[in-house]
Amino acid sequence: MDMPIEIVPAIRSIEVEHVGCWTSLRLEFIPGLNIITEEAGGLGKSTILWAIVRAIHPSSDLGILSPTKGFGEGRISVEFMSRGVSARVDRQKGAPPTSDRTESTGETMLRMLRYHLEMAEEGTAVLFDDEALAVLDNPCFSQAVDLLNTSHKQIICVTAHRLNPADFPKARIYACSWGQDRDTAHMRLQQSGGADG
Repeated sequence: MDMPIEIVPAIRSIEVEHVGCWTSLRLEFIPGLNIITEEAGGLGKSTILWAIVRAIHPSSDLGILSPTKGFGEGRISVEFMSRGVSARVDRQKGAPPTSDRTESTGETMLRMLRYHLEMAEEGTAVLFDDEALAVLDNPCFSQAVDLLNTSHKQIICVTAHRLNPADFPKARIYACSWGQDRDTAHMRLQQSGGADG
């Protein structure tokens, strides 16, 4: 992803084989809030977002999506919510409002998140990576939690920071973990979330 927040067509599922640390993985998303977190560091949670962007924008330069073993071919398959949706999503209409010079980094990121959620049209999803939440101070994080819980847009985010599933009762939460051999990554559904979003 070029930036920590991206708008893409709404996604029903993603399936990857031999991409990053994932030998085989399928995730199904709800129309509302979807969170991918981890039980230990460096597990390829961001690889899932990058795989979505790579599937939609095949020419994106995401070298991190290397095959798991050697240099064989990997596979990424994305199923969109709407059969008629195009994989092309135009960039935002206009630029986000400029920041006040006294604005903190957390306030700037919260403003950017709010802007992208407002700009996301029906049939699209907002993706964001860990760095969007990592820079939020406590008051901004609380506002972001409220924003994410009240949004009616599809949101797919990855985070390892400050995640408390109780803060997101309607979210579908997936958790990455290493197998006992520390050679295989696993994903489990931690919280199913509401299907109505």
